[in-house]
Amino acid sequence: TGTVFSPRGDPVPDVRLTVTGDGDARSLTADATGAYQVDQLPAGAITVEAIDPVSGLRGVATGILATNASVVIDVALAASGTISGMAFNRDGATPVGSGVTISLHGPENRNTDTDALGFYRFGFVPLGVYTVESNDGAGNRGRTSTSLTGTSQVVSADVISLGQGTVTDRKSTRLNS
Repeated sequence: TGTVFSPRGDPVPDVRLTVTGDGDARSLTADATGAYQVDQLPAGAITVEAIDPVSGLRGVATGILATNASVVIDVALAASGTISGMAFNRDGATPVGSGVTISLHGPENRNTDTDALGFYRFGFVPLGVYTVESNDGAGNRGRTSTSLTGTSQVVSADVISLGQGTVTDRKSTRLNS
C-alpha cells in the first residue's frame, strides 16, 4: 500500500501506477485520496512507478516486502524525464554490445550498463543539464551532453567512442654550427 504525493506533500488522486516485484508487474490507478493497494505480490524488492496524467509529474520509490507481511511505499512526484540512447564503437555505426558502463553526471549521478544491443536508459531523472559517458574498461570511451527541460520529456543521447592512438615523443637533436 501507499500514497502518491505532490511536490508540496499533498495527496494526488488518479495517478497511474506500475508496481513490480520479482517479475510480477501490476498496473493500477490511485484512488480519489491518492492511495493505492496491491495484493498477493511475491516477497522481495518492490518498485512503484507513478505518473500523473494531469501534470506529467512522475515518481519512483522502492521497498522490501517480507514474506507474509505488508509494506508501505509512498511515492513523491517530481519534474523528471528519461535519458536513453545507444552506445556505438568508434565507427559511429556498430553498437558496443552488452556490459559497457554508461555514467550520467549532472544534478543526479547514476550508472548503468548497456544491453546486448548497446542500448541504455535512465528513467525518472530530475530536470537539468547532463553529461553521458561510456567506458568499456578496455580504453574505449565516449561522451555526449544533453538536457531535460520539461517534465516527462524523453531525450535520446547516443554516445560514440573516441578514436584511439599512440603518442610518442621524439627527442630533437640540435646541432651546433
